Amino acid sequence: MAEIVFDATTVTPVQPHSCGECRSRKSKCNRRTPCGNCQRKGLHCVYGYTRKPKTQKGRKAGRHDVGRTITSSSRADPMDNSVIWDSLVDGLVTQDATDPFTIETCSPGFNFDAVLTPPSAPGWEFGGPEVALKETDIHPLELPFSEAEINRTISRYLYQIHPSMPFFSASFLLDGLKLYRHQHDPAFAAMVIAICAFTHAHSQDADMGPSATGSIALSLRLHQDTDLGESPTVEDLLTSMFISGVLWRTGKEAAAWLRLQEAINLARLLHLPDLEHDNTLDVKTWDNRARIYLGLGVIDRSDYNSLVLPWTLS
Repeated sequence: MAEIVFDATTVTPVQPHSCGECRSRKSKCNRRTPCGNCQRKGLHCVYGYTRKPKTQKGRKAGRHDVGRTITSSSRADPMDNSVIWDSLVDGLVTQDATDPFTIETCSPGFNFDAVLTPPSAPGWEFGGPEVALKETDIHPLELPFSEAEINRTISRYLYQIHPSMPFFSASFLLDGLKLYRHQHDPAFAAMVIAICAFTHAHSQDADMGPSATGSIALSLRLHQDTDLGESPTVEDLLTSMFISGVLWRTGKEAAAWLRLQEAINLARLLHLPDLEHDNTLDVKTWDNRARIYLGLGVIDRSDYNSLVLPWTLS
């Protein structure tokens, strides 16, 4: 069979796209190697560009991905309180903050030390936001407990004591700790120290008793201001309540009764007996104050039954 020979022009490969020079100049390219335009003008003809076809389906998918990315990034905003709160609850409690505990977790054989302080969460820093310090916040308050000890003790209180004595919602305490109020707000710090001392006083550990008695002095120093009662807060009231509980636990019944009367008088100054007719408070604040007032009434009634002292709370 005779050998077939093709013309050189015929066997020149045809490129699928224009060359780089024709594409940049928007000139018509004959897609040869080199193309006619580059050959006439003495340009360097290169066919290294390949463009992927973008279909209508691809455009829709791209728009969907962009929307999904924006939504995800907005949910992961570091200043989003819900995200901060979720990360904080993962390290402390896993149920609803208003009623976060069950009877099973309070059984006598439950090992709190094994579950309440995970190794990866040594303190409240792991769950709290970055808080810019003000000029008055340069020197944080001096507390008798480290952040890790506060984390562990508050966890113990919420699991062991709070279910049977729900004087406030768990979020009232946790939100303040998350914002590090105990480092810069004397009233809140005094309340936290009093709660820790109250928890230590009710602990079965032998070495917890002295720490409860010693921390009461600092709580009183932060709490017992010269103008106490002039602008009372629920933190002041709760501090008096928990100090009364510590004194009662240590056998100082008269001193405990005196602190309880202080809490009752602070409740009067806060108009808690008239809470039923107060429509100016939001639901969360009203709920916390109602809890405090009812809890204070129960404690005062038990004091009356045990000491035969006049019951003064209406």
